[in-house]
Amino acid sequence: MDLKKFKQKNIHIIGISGLEGWAILDFFLTQGFRNITAHDFIRKAEFQRDFIKNHPGISLKETKEIISKLSIYRKRIKFFFEKNYLKDIDKADFIFAPQSWFLYKENRYLFKIKNKIPFFGIINIYFALASAKIIGVTGSYGKTTTSRLIYHIFKTSNKNTFYGGNDKKAVQCLSKIPRMGKNDFLILEISHRQLMSYKNLLLGPKSKPSSLTKTPFIAVILNISKNHLDEVESFKKYKELKKRILLFQKPKEFSILNYDDLSVRKFANQIKSKAIFFSKKRMLKEGVFFDKKSKYLKIKTKKKVINIIKKEELSFQAQSHLEDVLVAIAVSFLAKIKPKIIEKAIQSFSWPKNCLEHLGDIKGIKYYNNLASTTPESTEMAIKALLFGKKKDYKKKLILITGGEDKKSNYKKLSTLVKKNVKYLILFQDSVSKKIIKLFSKKERKLIKRVVSPKEAIKIAEDKSREGEIILISPSGAFFQSKYGNRKKFLKILSNS
Repeated sequence: MDLKKFKQKNIHIIGISGLEGWAILDFFLTQGFRNITAHDFIRKAEFQRDFIKNHPGISLKETKEIISKLSIYRKRIKFFFEKNYLKDIDKADFIFAPQSWFLYKENRYLFKIKNKIPFFGIINIYFALASAKIIGVTGSYGKTTTSRLIYHIFKTSNKNTFYGGNDKKAVQCLSKIPRMGKNDFLILEISHRQLMSYKNLLLGPKSKPSSLTKTPFIAVILNISKNHLDEVESFKKYKELKKRILLFQKPKEFSILNYDDLSVRKFANQIKSKAIFFSKKRMLKEGVFFDKKSKYLKIKTKKKVINIIKKEELSFQAQSHLEDVLVAIAVSFLAKIKPKIIEKAIQSFSWPKNCLEHLGDIKGIKYYNNLASTTPESTEMAIKALLFGKKKDYKKKLILITGGEDKKSNYKKLSTLVKKNVKYLILFQDSVSKKIIKLFSKKERKLIKRVVSPKEAIKIAEDKSREGEIILISPSGAFFQSKYGNRKKFLKILSNS
């Protein structure tokens, strides 16, 4: 699409020290745009520090190059920091903001103007301008791992593939849009926040999803659970948001849906694209599933059945995230990647360190890191993976450390699972913990300890555990790592145990 007619427009970009804000700014500037105003509510002197903090996926050398590039950009565009934040925003023809803009009190004024001035995010640029076939992955949990696994399989098959994720270590590929061809693939992890602004970049604030010039070639919905209800009016509205990724697909495009999730399964009757189901619980007439009899992960079409890989040949992390693997198989098969390459790539994939990672054994106690979890469902999956389906019975031999900020999720299933199978529960002082503890009786609370620091949590967990038992660190809400510590901090505590 020709960008020339937009070069004279007055463009304002919010949050330029962040992942999305910087990617958007860099994209427009490398395309020769000059009429740009860049905003960030931090102090100007803090920019480099915050940029490094927000871009752990970029090397120090690349960071220095970017800071150097910014000094050149300052000569041709306006930068507003701290007290001048949002200055002249009313004069914008277009406003581009990160998906989380509405969570910050500094952005209150944007609510007043967001329906008067065209207001967009990074997802709108990808859909409006990328020539590549888009594979969009959404769901309440598992998006990052699934999209990264798909990308790994595509790269292993030597397909020309680009990636745009939402985790901090993901490097956006907006600057590569001019290099994308119609036979290339662009894999996007898409959040509910991004689906809020799923509209045509070129049609202004009243644009509707039905006016999209491009929809995903393959759209994936992994699952839908009660998540982020602190940001959305109701669970019904949240489900509708997730469904938006499917609604305007064309008949020759594909949707990959979770058969085991009733809410997701029902979407198949409301769309024009060809629905492909996946299931880890049932054998399907058509689709991708785990066959409990043969132990194979299979693809079944009207004409043939293809065995991809046996479950026992998967790594422990892969077995624990079977839905993610099944989706990656389905997407890869639709992209005409050979089964042998799919199998090889699944086995060579490096699982994210914070996804049920075995940190090691100390004094005979096994430590597992599941810090990537931000939902009760992810913590449930981790507990089940560690306790069930093993030759050794670990029931009541696991100590859980959890917490985080509540997104109006439902903790009943997690609490029931903990009561039946977990030896001891350690909670931090936060909204998730307050919600969980209410689901335990006074008598049951004797097996719960509330803590204020990671060091205290690990110390109590060690005191309560015995040789051969498991300590699992798995948040059940948001902002756990920013509040209490990341993988590096927990490893440091363990090294001193």
